[in-house]
Amino acid sequence: MHDTPEPQVSEQQEPDVRPSMSSLVGELLSGRYRIEAELGSGGMGAVYRAEHTLMRKRVAIKVLHPEMTQHTEVVERFEREAMAAAHIEHPNVAAATDFGKLENGSFFLVLEYVEGASLRDVLQQGPMHPRRVIHIGKQIATALARAHGLGIVHRDLKPENIMLVSRDTDPDFVKVLDFGIAKVPVSQISKEAGKQHKTLTKVGMVYGTPEYMAPEQALGQDVDARADLYALGVILYEMLVGRRPFEADNPVALLGMQVTQPPPAFRQVAPGLHLPQEIEAIVMELLEKEAARRPSDAKQVRDVFEILEQNLDTSSWTEDARSNVSAAMSLTHAPTVFEGIASAKPRAPSIASVMARISAWSSQLAQTLRAADAQAQPHRWQAALPAPLRTLKLSVWLGLAAGVGMLALIVVIGIVWWVRTPSTVKPVFDETSWASPPVASSMQNASATADPQQLEKAVKAGSESIEQLLTQFPNDPAVLAQVAKARLGGASPDTCIEVYDKLFSLDPEKRKDNAVLEDVLGALTKPSSQEVVFSLLESHWGTEGPDLIHDLAFGKRTTTAAIASRAAKSIKSEAARKNASPALLIALDLRFNGGCQAKHRLLDRAREHGDERSLTQLRGLLHAKGCGFLGLSDCWKCMRADRKLNDTIKAISERTKQ
Repeated sequence: MHDTPEPQVSEQQEPDVRPSMSSLVGELLSGRYRIEAELGSGGMGAVYRAEHTLMRKRVAIKVLHPEMTQHTEVVERFEREAMAAAHIEHPNVAAATDFGKLENGSFFLVLEYVEGASLRDVLQQGPMHPRRVIHIGKQIATALARAHGLGIVHRDLKPENIMLVSRDTDPDFVKVLDFGIAKVPVSQISKEAGKQHKTLTKVGMVYGTPEYMAPEQALGQDVDARADLYALGVILYEMLVGRRPFEADNPVALLGMQVTQPPPAFRQVAPGLHLPQEIEAIVMELLEKEAARRPSDAKQVRDVFEILEQNLDTSSWTEDARSNVSAAMSLTHAPTVFEGIASAKPRAPSIASVMARISAWSSQLAQTLRAADAQAQPHRWQAALPAPLRTLKLSVWLGLAAGVGMLALIVVIGIVWWVRTPSTVKPVFDETSWASPPVASSMQNASATADPQQLEKAVKAGSESIEQLLTQFPNDPAVLAQVAKARLGGASPDTCIEVYDKLFSLDPEKRKDNAVLEDVLGALTKPSSQEVVFSLLESHWGTEGPDLIHDLAFGKRTTTAAIASRAAKSIKSEAARKNASPALLIALDLRFNGGCQAKHRLLDRAREHGDERSLTQLRGLLHAKGCGFLGLSDCWKCMRADRKLNDTIKAISERTKQ
């Protein structure tokens, strides 16, 4: 088995060559483009606003610096950008209309001139309304669907490359820009060009922007359309919450987070945010670490956005809306445990079993049709159906559902759909994992909880029984807590992390639940689960997690010396600091910043955020001895220059009553 090669950042993207090309403003390019103004420039080239002198049409022109023509890969990527933008031909993609070479040897690319605001500029104003996010997201997915249909993968989708322009009555019409590092199947687009071009991306090379890279992209592996969908998930997260799911000052650390850490739940980073859980579920599906668990088709994502947009236009988020979205989501990806579908490989169903379930499905459909206002809102019940069946009229469905004699026809339709549907989106026909008829969403039972005696019986029976109970009650916090505990103590303790994430997204207060805390802290004594526990506390337990690590490290919680030592290492980690409260951060900085002047500079922060943990550190600075010969010198002499230390201690003491 071959190891995955270490990713390398491609140095060929930005060759270390200083541009010497002077501004082209005022010149006539290729006999027809009058350069009006320079819009921006960099090490690779410059972008200009120009006018086509014959058509009187404004355009944007990218011009490579002449020095860049010495770098074959740069030129070939420039050509591929032109090829991609020219062939996509979609309203939501900035089109390329011309490509050529100047007399000085440099190349130019003529693009549609897009005048508006970048999504990055809009995000500076803070989180966006969900309706606006879905409207923009649907258009991005539509553009990606067109590109992916041609085999083109953008690989650098980010807010800077998405423009919002005013078009007719839509102030947020999307234009996707910059296919400069796109993966372009040249041989498919142009047979002649394909003979002359070679593959530019080598295994192990990393192209893109770390904040928006899919895990496989960060590892330098081959990517497909699902990498763009991951980037779309990051963008949606940022639009809804106001920040990206992963943030770090160090690009290498950021890439590591993309590969290993699950995205924090919306409420974890924005406690005041209230969104239908289906919206968050869609974003989290796009952010799956494994490409196979993400939607594979941007068209399916677009369809889900379409349903969301329709239902968000109503005055309330109804059960019908939840059913529609959940049904559409079930067609975009492989089933997950939280949808109540077992992850084990399905057994071959018996004919009787299939017949019984199709009969139940048709009965449920009849009830749904009778209850719904089908004439006013036909799309709601149709959206819940498998795609090949949506075109049948209401009268046909009523006839099928009402007549027992027509059951055979329903069986035939079901078999046809089964044969034509990819295995990743088929319902699982087995006794343990069938959650409900297709039109009945698991989301509709979101509030269902297990009977306490039923849960107690499952706990006594063991982990297998608890996992089975989860398929029936996927959103019951009590069941989730028991499943998480069982997995943490099992053979694969790291599988508990996704369950705890689900638990805390449903009930954030569970982070403070003593029973849950004791389950996790008790697992610290097992070497097989210790690292998982610290990972949970660092990255998945909100601000309470780093607080617990601090208490383990510095004696507030009784533990072994080995665990305390490991906790002292954990509390210094980037993940723990990222999730720590301001009160804990200042206490840690006071503890670990050694010099007098460094600690003195922290006093203002300590006065504002400090608690009893900071007081312990600050009161130690009052001692005027302890350093030098026989410990007679003042370790903290700079603190005596003013009353700032005393005033800070007094302010914290009064605020915390310590």
